[in-house]
Amino acid sequence: MAQTVIRVTLKGSLASQPLFCFTVRQLPIKQEADHVVRFKPFLFVMICCAWMLLGCGAPTGNEAHLESDPRAFSVETVTKRSIPRVYETPGTFVSDDRIQVASRLAAFIRSVDVREGQVVKRGDTLFRLDAADVEGAVRQAEAAAAQARSVFEDANADVGRFERLYETDSVAQTELRQVQLARDVARDKLRQAEAGVTTARSQRRYTTVTSPVSGVVIARHKQSGDLASPGQPIITLESQKAVLFDTYVAESVIRFINVGDLVELHVDALNDLAVTGEVLRIVPSGDVVTRRFQVKIAPGDEAGLLPGMFGRAAFRIGEDEALVLPNAAIALRGGLDGVFVVDTETRARFRMVRKGRQWQNRSEVIAGLQADETVILNPDASLRDGDRVIPKNDTHISDEAEDE
Repeated sequence: MAQTVIRVTLKGSLASQPLFCFTVRQLPIKQEADHVVRFKPFLFVMICCAWMLLGCGAPTGNEAHLESDPRAFSVETVTKRSIPRVYETPGTFVSDDRIQVASRLAAFIRSVDVREGQVVKRGDTLFRLDAADVEGAVRQAEAAAAQARSVFEDANADVGRFERLYETDSVAQTELRQVQLARDVARDKLRQAEAGVTTARSQRRYTTVTSPVSGVVIARHKQSGDLASPGQPIITLESQKAVLFDTYVAESVIRFINVGDLVELHVDALNDLAVTGEVLRIVPSGDVVTRRFQVKIAPGDEAGLLPGMFGRAAFRIGEDEALVLPNAAIALRGGLDGVFVVDTETRARFRMVRKGRQWQNRSEVIAGLQADETVILNPDASLRDGDRVIPKNDTHISDEAEDE
């Protein structure tokens, strides 16, 4: 029985060796017909596997390189530019008018008429005190004033009588002077008593305490029935019209910050709102533990800013020379940030970069690029390393980076 060896060789990375081979035996006509029917599916499967192996193989230098036609991309040449050196520090928006309302009297609190979060206007009643002691002091002062007035009137009448007697030489001059002196003492005591009445009556207005400013109640320290003591706060108010940004800066940068400097504030609670503020006050005494100095910034009349909001202040403390890359040139490949650099053969070469400071449209490049290299703008997902490109609109980075 004769045998025939069949070798299947496909042109590819393994062109010098057959991909597979098999032997066909010559059988009688009847058996041959049966085996031909069985052999055809097997042959089809083997040819398909051969084509799959050919597709996975890498082309050799002797094979023709298949690539797509070059596409046109906008490019830009990166250069070194002066960019602002920014010092960023967190802080909190606070009210510049924070008032702790206390009582001048020692008395029981009859009622507290406000709650936390309530908006009050100037002159609104905050709390009331028991006025029994104040009214008793007023009546006592008025009684003392009435008594002093009677003594003064009697002493004044005595002076009139003694003056008439002195004119007729009925009394000595010494007696007249004693009577006049007693009248003067009674007059002084009357004035003292009247001043006591005024002081006692003035305490009445402190039994009903009103708001000194328009603002919001942020704390209520006492309740009805508590004893109010002089100097102890009962209500804390904040004015929302005078809001400042309070932050602390390191001792190494405090010399670069001056009153009147413009500062960019970012408010996370308002969708990262950017607000331009002005340095209002710098406390020239640092904390002995943190070595930081307090700086207060006026954010202007920006709606929505409330005391207690978190923010970040960006101080411009100088300039640096650095490479600035447009964000449109950054491509994400394999989870890594990089750019496509156009080489001397007008091929796109992917290169990973490390970014530094960022602005709205541009980023600082710390590593991965050199000056005067050309990068592709807006690379699409189909662009691969080694593709040919046609550069167009080659421009240098403008001074926009400096303005940002």
